[in-house]
Amino acid sequence: MSTLYFEKLSQYDRIAEPVTVSIPFAEGTLSAAAHLVIEDDGEVLPSQQRALAHWADGSVKWLLVHLQPDLPGNLSKTLNFRIASDPAPHSQQQVQVTEDAEGLLVDTGPLRFRVPREGFLPVQDVVLAGGPEWPAPFAGFKLETDAAAADSSRGAVELEIDEAGPLRAVILVRGRHLQPDGTVFLELRGRITAYAGKPYIEVEHQFLHTLDMPQVTLQSLRLDFTASQAGKPPQLTLGEGWYRTSITESDTDVSQTLDTETMLYQSNEHFIDSYYGDFWTDWRDDQGGLCLSIHQAHQNFPKKLHGHTQGIACWLYPAGETPAPVLQGMAKTHRIQLHFHGPDTTQDALSQRSLQFQLPDRPSLPVNWYRVNNPWIETYFPENLPRRLYTDLNDLHDGRPKALGMMHFGDAPDS
Repeated sequence: MSTLYFEKLSQYDRIAEPVTVSIPFAEGTLSAAAHLVIEDDGEVLPSQQRALAHWADGSVKWLLVHLQPDLPGNLSKTLNFRIASDPAPHSQQQVQVTEDAEGLLVDTGPLRFRVPREGFLPVQDVVLAGGPEWPAPFAGFKLETDAAAADSSRGAVELEIDEAGPLRAVILVRGRHLQPDGTVFLELRGRITAYAGKPYIEVEHQFLHTLDMPQVTLQSLRLDFTASQAGKPPQLTLGEGWYRTSITESDTDVSQTLDTETMLYQSNEHFIDSYYGDFWTDWRDDQGGLCLSIHQAHQNFPKKLHGHTQGIACWLYPAGETPAPVLQGMAKTHRIQLHFHGPDTTQDALSQRSLQFQLPDRPSLPVNWYRVNNPWIETYFPENLPRRLYTDLNDLHDGRPKALGMMHFGDAPDS
């Protein structure tokens, strides 16, 4: 029926790589979400689908699809999709979400964790299959402003299962940051995404200024990982770079800050694609560890990562930087990846996964598919586009500031 095209992006083979795409359909084309089948060289791939919008006759207008194809390093790849009478098969590995009195339990296969009803920690009771357990590895997001200090570790939160598998689970969290005396402060929204068969999760944290005051000034924002150290002294690693990731190792301390000075003197040509570089730190002992990555850290500067013997300090707004005004009505979202791993996971594997988090594979549809299945009122699919238009767009990209900063780069989903 049509194709999903993956451009050559990574030098590494990606086995069962989580991929998401939205596909439009003309009215009357797709009667139910389950009847879209995606094939890789004739083999039907397990997928997770849901309709985001419907036409007046009830047929699917927009379909959200999650899948996990094998993608080759240094090569492009094309998948085919078609409408079939039978639904696509389910994957043997599935992510499962169950509910109990204390919160939501998520099991991806290699990783289990709980999203609690009390506070946005973001997770607790973390268990890596065949590896260590972390009952309380996080204690919430802590923020300091000129008006008050507050954190997300306490207070009831509202949990919503946005997606429940089989390939991807998404949990939404809503609540408030609380001051030490329990007074409510900035509004809180969170999102946790887990994938079948994967030991990593993605976490979003958003603060919203909805208080009855014109402005608060952000002074710091951080999340701490506290390790349950039971073995030998830990190994600490920090990775940062753009053309090549520079690796720093230590037994005691690794730390780096991305600030105005960093952005001023770094030479980088990736920014026209809104991708700047990678920034992660890893803590591990002889039982296992955690690699934490900040999404688009350079574009969202200032940022800081500090690995120490007791864990990791992730500064989403480092203390000591020039305070940032947050006007009434403003919000900011940060995304981080938490990659739990065993003691034998290589630095290359951690760096590769972090790079995928920064710049994931996103398939494209043929232009003619949009022309035939146009979901919009306007029709703007000319047969040919003038070369001058591409030149002007490239000039526009090339002339923009290379690093916009936390309050100017943009917000979710590109935060």
